[in-house]
Amino acid sequence: MITKLRKKFIFANMLLAMVVLITTFGVVVYLDYTASFNDAYRQLESAIAEVTTPKIAQIESIQRLTMDSPPVVSLEDMNDANATADSKGTITSTREVLEPSQELEESGSDYPTIGTDASIPNSAEASNASSSTEQDKSTIVEAPSIGEGTTSSGLLLVAVYNVQSNGIYTAIPTISTASISESVLLRANDIVMNSSHEHGDLVDFGLLYAKAPFNDSYIVAYSDDASTKSWSGLAWMLTGVGLAALLVFFLINIYFSRWTLRPVEESIEQQQQFTADASHELKTPLTVILANMAILRSSPEETVGSQLQWVESTQKEAERMQLLVSDMLDLAKLKTLSQTTEDKIKFDFSDLVEGEVLQFESVAFERGITMESTIEPNLYVFANPEKFGRMVSTLIDNACKYVNDGGFIQVTLSGHKIAGIKSPNAILAIHNTGPAISDEDLPHLFNRFYRADKARTGAKGGYGLGLAIAKEIAQDANGDITVQSSEEDGTVFRVTIPLSV
Repeated sequence: MITKLRKKFIFANMLLAMVVLITTFGVVVYLDYTASFNDAYRQLESAIAEVTTPKIAQIESIQRLTMDSPPVVSLEDMNDANATADSKGTITSTREVLEPSQELEESGSDYPTIGTDASIPNSAEASNASSSTEQDKSTIVEAPSIGEGTTSSGLLLVAVYNVQSNGIYTAIPTISTASISESVLLRANDIVMNSSHEHGDLVDFGLLYAKAPFNDSYIVAYSDDASTKSWSGLAWMLTGVGLAALLVFFLINIYFSRWTLRPVEESIEQQQQFTADASHELKTPLTVILANMAILRSSPEETVGSQLQWVESTQKEAERMQLLVSDMLDLAKLKTLSQTTEDKIKFDFSDLVEGEVLQFESVAFERGITMESTIEPNLYVFANPEKFGRMVSTLIDNACKYVNDGGFIQVTLSGHKIAGIKSPNAILAIHNTGPAISDEDLPHLFNRFYRADKARTGAKGGYGLGLAIAKEIAQDANGDITVQSSEEDGTVFRVTIPLSV
């Protein structure tokens, strides 16, 4: 039963921990995911804003660098090139080169564009252009490429273009920090221009984009979406951290499940032991009673007087059973009604102790032992007087049973001030001389049905419930009972009870 309870305890705690970790880490990853996208879009919009609201110096620089930039093509040019390649078996370049003046004249915006109406340069011109630019290759640094499988260095690289509605585009190198291959760019532009969103994610191309209208065209900025995938690394890291935390939490759970359920386990063991002990204690008187009844039934012609010993024995055992059942019921009531105030009143504890001492003076006199008492008056407590009377009588009776011949019993009740210091408790100490309680017995003295060895108890009888009941009564009044025992000083039971103001 305890094993099943421990497993349920661990399972419930682990399930709760997993829910908390998954929820927390999920929120962290989501926030990182959205933050990375927001940062990327902000940078793209910042690049667009830099183009759409340039200063005069920036405009001149953009126009100058754009005129020197590589030619641009449209989607129609790509289709024409593919058709030419299919018909002739060779690929003819569709890049068109315009003079800067022609670019400015044909462009309807602040940024020049190249259309499909321009003439294609012949091979000689292309060769001359190639030889003239060959000298400057060593000074030109090619921009890193982004999109469709290419990866950036970890920085957010931006490629900015001026795109017209017919697909013709112009690169803006003064703002761009990256480039995109022609095939990717034409398809990306086609999707972006047909999209109603100002920004978005082109998953197939591995690009993020943002666009804004500018005159009769659009300014479109692209960036690699690699910068937005940091959440995956964070997710894997948090997964590892979460698994490690769950493992540690699992080990802690195993320890705490044992620690938490130990009182329950002890309670179940005590209950089982109580049942076994009660059954054993009830079995003896029942056996005697049944034996006596068998004897009486075997001699029906005998008179009651002649069978009186069996009748008296039966009565004695029945009274023992009654006492045992009464004690067990008292223990059950004390456990069930603990901490209730229905039967508690404020009463003079000093008078109660003094009355109990007077009842045992005759017992002490018959045994030839000395009983002394020192009782401080007017000590009031809030408890059940009847139960407290039983507690005090049990402790004094216990002292009378185990005091040595010719020894003495000292009953002391003090409070208010102890050793000159104001005390919130009343302390009842019952001291008797005689054999000491062994160190092995002391920790178990208040357990139910526990009795010390025969050297101390002798034939004193009892079921081992008296001290357990006394302990419960003291604890029910927020007090406690402790015991000390030694061969030199004897045995002292000390009851501590809060005083009632």
